[in-house]
Amino acid sequence: MHRQTKKRTGIPMDAGFFVSEPQLHFISPSKIGLEKLLWMCRQVAPWVTRIHLRQKTLTQAELLRWGKALIEEGGIDREQLTVNGSPWVAAELGCGAVHLPEAGPSPAEVRNILGSVAEVGCSVHSLEAARRKAANGADYLFFGHVFKTASKRGYPPRGLEELKALCAGVSLPVIALGGVTVERISELKSVGAAGVAVISAIADAPCPGEEAERLATILRVSWTERSGW
Repeated sequence: MHRQTKKRTGIPMDAGFFVSEPQLHFISPSKIGLEKLLWMCRQVAPWVTRIHLRQKTLTQAELLRWGKALIEEGGIDREQLTVNGSPWVAAELGCGAVHLPEAGPSPAEVRNILGSVAEVGCSVHSLEAARRKAANGADYLFFGHVFKTASKRGYPPRGLEELKALCAGVSLPVIALGGVTVERISELKSVGAAGVAVISAIADAPCPGEEAERLATILRVSWTERSGW
């Protein structure tokens, strides 16, 4: 098993103001083959904070094989790779983080597998859940879906006000996701989020690398305007 040596890299927050550059997370699409994912991740890696390997239909063994391929064939840095849903695979790969669903094990339980060196992120859908995950040792949170998105058809978006309240209610970095596009990034700059997570905004683009660069640039500019850098 590979082990990490770097310490955690969570962004400190203070009343909605954070002191590091905004984060851009890319989550792998559900309907994608390994070869296409490798092609896509090679392009986007220079522009994103984290690449999330999120493939719910794979077995643990298959997920491990995909993770090894991203590192060994795709050239993705272990620190940049996040495994969604499987602490065991994350530990085997020695990657930068594991991301857990809201109904998954607590971050404290996962620490028994990963130790203290990898980050543990959690998806949440309410302030109550966010505070619970924070109290149990999460390093960062995903919150959404913020905007209307085809992947959540029939479910109303939670919106900017709920995101803003959640960001103000916890001391962890909160990553906004769900319907995030280049055009909507500016709407997020004043709510206290530490960054955004996307799937289709990058995966559906003709040139994923160029779109990732565009998102990263606009994200940085918007957050700079917010903080007055």
